[in-house]
Amino acid sequence: MNKRRVHELMRARFPTFVPAQQAWTNIANVQGRLLAEQAYASVAQPFVDRGIEEVLVQVNRKVGGRMPVSQLMAYVAEHLAEGHIRIADRAFSVLCVVAANGVATSWLSEAVTKGAVTKGAVAEDAVTVVA
Repeated sequence: MNKRRVHELMRARFPTFVPAQQAWTNIANVQGRLLAEQAYASVAQPFVDRGIEEVLVQVNRKVGGRMPVSQLMAYVAEHLAEGHIRIADRAFSVLCVVAANGVATSWLSEAVTKGAVTKGAVAEDAVTVVA
């Protein structure tokens, strides 16, 4: 999946959210380097807990892609402070934002919290189909 397609999916499927209503965790030190434990717990762990192996990541419209969760932390460390990094599984059921100032938040989509999305449910074009 190329950067353009990831950008299109993020624009279409990543939900709007109110930053003030999120629980943010500081994942970077004063030098701008990731704090390993906090970063993993806030960014990668929500995906690992749900058995997700691959995520979509967007830094901006020209930087992003699809990658295994195992490569996620290195990618975030490389692009930290370049912009707000948006991360989602292909079903957009687990969502994460890493802000340019070194804080991160993650949450489950409303469909997951209401029990409408099952683990591994991915339909065409990464849209979850709920019957």
